[in-house]
Amino acid sequence: MKRGFKFQPNWNQELPVYWFDNSPVKTHFMNAFQFDFPGGEKYIIDSIRVFKKDIQDVELQEDIEELFRQESWHTKVHTEYNSWLEKCGYPIHKMHKPSDTKVTSDLGNLAGTVITEHLTVVISDWITSNPDMIEKMHPHFKEMWQWHMGEESDHRGVSYDVWNTIVNKAIQKHPSFQQTSKKILNRALPRLTFLIYKNMLLNTITLLRKDGQLYKWKTLKDFLTLMFNPRSGFVIHTLVPTLNLLRKDFHPWKYAPNHK
Repeated sequence: MKRGFKFQPNWNQELPVYWFDNSPVKTHFMNAFQFDFPGGEKYIIDSIRVFKKDIQDVELQEDIEELFRQESWHTKVHTEYNSWLEKCGYPIHKMHKPSDTKVTSDLGNLAGTVITEHLTVVISDWITSNPDMIEKMHPHFKEMWQWHMGEESDHRGVSYDVWNTIVNKAIQKHPSFQQTSKKILNRALPRLTFLIYKNMLLNTITLLRKDGQLYKWKTLKDFLTLMFNPRSGFVIHTLVPTLNLLRKDFHPWKYAPNHK
């Protein structure tokens, strides 16, 4: 993993409200995507920290520490991002949060972290590997998204490696747990995918409504293009990578773009 870099965007400069291709739909979809990053990053750190003492592998321990550092800095940057949105007049206090992501068991929360990180990486790959996306952003936001999504890609395997380590220890004591552990992830994937994407959609609607852009033909057209464009559509280009987690041989690096 890359270590030690802290990106600091300048939120005090004059920035366009519609910073992504001058499109309310594209801009607010990305605004909505990142809205609960501060809460999500804390959830990830807390879920992994519970098991950190059980990790003996030195390299994985170092990767966990770097993951914590990266996620903590992401929290800072996206808290500032949300403050900028609030200054622009958007109702941040009315936005939907995935409040039922957290469950009662430590292992369940670790599974939630694996799924959350997987979905974030899938979207990261969609953003950074797509010229239709990244090149049409205002330079400030382009740089920020390339930095954050780059770090998400960089630590894509850490939570899954922690999961495998903890699960393999449990399997050594109780061999039947092998099937149980896979079921935990397989059941969590559709639930959390629905929850996270539902909130992204609701928050996009909230932001578009605030701008008076919701009930317009162009808004619907741009949304359908963003979702289903054969070259760059969100649904088309994230569905299969999302479902890869269900494969028996899944590992985040094995199914990374351009992986050899």
